[in-house]
Amino acid sequence: MPQTIQQQRAAFAHQVVVKVAGPGVSASAKFRSRARSLPMMILANGLGQTLAMLKADDATAMLSAITDWLELRKHPCSFDALMQADQESYFIAQSEALKIAEWIKIIATALIPQPKRGDAQASVETEDID
Repeated sequence: MPQTIQQQRAAFAHQVVVKVAGPGVSASAKFRSRARSLPMMILANGLGQTLAMLKADDATAMLSAITDWLELRKHPCSFDALMQADQESYFIAQSEALKIAEWIKIIATALIPQPKRGDAQASVETEDID
């Protein structure tokens, strides 16, 4: 039986988070923090501006997660493609990016532990992205 689109999103988000969760605590904590704010960034700023901010912040894992998913779903996925897209295509891509961002947020929150308050290094590393 084929998977629903929600199952596909969940599986993709899980794959992305598992890839990031392994390398180190600081990278994981930073990704977790970004994942928790990503849906609101898309809602507040729009998809194009969010992608530009992720690129400027060198958030390659998060940027790749969003653009890879959009590419899989055959939506405009690069900043340039979004700027060339008609309004309907842009809004459909933005809606899809918001849906995958919600799944990434859920999975990252579940799989990546929150840095301990007493861990000075973890708190310093997460402060710069909030």
